[in-house]
Amino acid sequence: MKNLLSFGFGDAMRMGASEIIAAGIRRDVAMERAVVLPQQTHSANVAVVEHRHLDRLRNGDATSWPEIFGDTDALITRLPGVWIGVRTADCVPVLLCADDIRAIAAIHAGWKGTRSDIVGATVRRLVDMGADAARIRAYIGPCICADCYEVSPELAEEFRAAGLAAGVLQPAAANPTGGTDAGAACSAGAPTTDGRQDTASPRPHIDLKECNRLRLIRAGVSDTLITISHHCTRHTTDTSPTGSGHPLYSYRRNPGETGRNITAIRLCELNG
Repeated sequence: MKNLLSFGFGDAMRMGASEIIAAGIRRDVAMERAVVLPQQTHSANVAVVEHRHLDRLRNGDATSWPEIFGDTDALITRLPGVWIGVRTADCVPVLLCADDIRAIAAIHAGWKGTRSDIVGATVRRLVDMGADAARIRAYIGPCICADCYEVSPELAEEFRAAGLAAGVLQPAAANPTGGTDAGAACSAGAPTTDGRQDTASPRPHIDLKECNRLRLIRAGVSDTLITISHHCTRHTTDTSPTGSGHPLYSYRRNPGETGRNITAIRLCELNG
């Protein structure tokens, strides 16, 4: 059996008993050609990566993966050895593994994708391909945490209307202990002056990780098979001796920042 692979900053993990899945994050533009990436337009569109798509790039019929997978925010593949992934800078990366049909998926779920249920759409696509939703393993990667994700009352109401009220947190003023209901949602590193949002704000907050966890469960995924990263893109700090401050890109921390975190997954071949 092959060793678990990972790259860059992130959470390397095993997902599935019959194969090794590698998941990781890297802040490296050079990876954008090595990893199959969708265009990402905050849609609920899902595409399946096949050999014909690899041939298009190899033969020069296309110049980039986003050109091939335009208006797409989730990818599925059953091809061993092919990395698929998504780029984020506060949005939620979600990885799926369906052991029973040897398929994997990478999903970009911003607030629009979360509201429109791109996670559920991807699970349903896997089920259409023969997967048992109850056996799908899921990983919700680093994104902005509930403490940091302050939103407008209007957006909070849209999430409630979409059946995600459990992921909408009341203003801090309603919490006598101080801070939002999400106070313990993110334990990765201490907050910094440009880190977490002011918890005295009267505006609501949204817990995108929780919202996508609920979407997965409603699509039939078992809660026991969902792993959630504790890292927050906005305020997590690197405390290692050689750390460089914030290890992840965050649009809210640095508006206009062009860098993106790449979260990717690969289906490895079975031995024998």
